[in-house]
Amino acid sequence: MKPWLDLKWLALAIVGTVLILLTLGAVVRAFNSGEGLEPGIASAAFALLGAMVAGSLGATAITKKDKDERSQEED
Repeated sequence: MKPWLDLKWLALAIVGTVLILLTLGAVVRAFNSGEGLEPGIASAAFALLGAMVAGSLGATAITKKDKDERSQEED
């Protein structure tokens, strides 16, 4: 694995975790106050969910491609 790839994955994981925590904090605050979510926060939550799903599918595809390339090199 390339060394710069590890740093990129780490940075993406940290940013994703921070965004998830901010969104969860907004949802909890809205639930406790009883006012509901603001449209911007609800939109951000769904966008974050979509980005997480897309990222997971992309990571799976990259991992599969790397495994296929390694198996071809070994043969």
